[in-house]
Amino acid sequence: MRLEIEKIDFVNHSYFNDWLSATFDGCSSYCQADNLIINGSFNDEQIDEIKAKYSSFATDMFSDDDLMIKFLSDKYGINAETGSDYVFDLSAKMNLLIQKEIVTIEEAELYCEQTSHAINELKKGYFHSAYKFHVQVLPIAPLQELHDEVASYLKSYVNEKYPENFHIE
Repeated sequence: MRLEIEKIDFVNHSYFNDWLSATFDGCSSYCQADNLIINGSFNDEQIDEIKAKYSSFATDMFSDDDLMIKFLSDKYGINAETGSDYVFDLSAKMNLLIQKEIVTIEEAELYCEQTSHAINELKKGYFHSAYKFHVQVLPIAPLQELHDEVASYLKSYVNEKYPENFHIE
């Protein structure tokens, strides 16, 4: 039998698999797109038990500080990688602006210096802090469009990926 359950992001699937294999012989599970697929032989009562236990792993995670810290730490790692990639994109855009003679090297360097706190926060995966530092900078006219694009990207990222109390108006 193949049982599909909607995947919950906060569940540590490794822990759930440990519980599943300890509770039901011959069962296995894996994540596929937005679903958790469980293979095994179950009756209706066992299916209800599996679904309830799976949901409880999401709830339990919030009461277990160690698991939540691990989860958030992993998220910061992902954010740092995404932030560093975005910094490389910005560097390439700035290089293109210099090549097209829209800005001078000196103007680009000054802007990079002015936004260095935001860039450093972005490289660490701290998108919320990066946004706060970024919007404090007043760029020269030729860099205003790029500056606004970065602010919009940071705001969208925070509002999509961060808990609601971090959202930016």
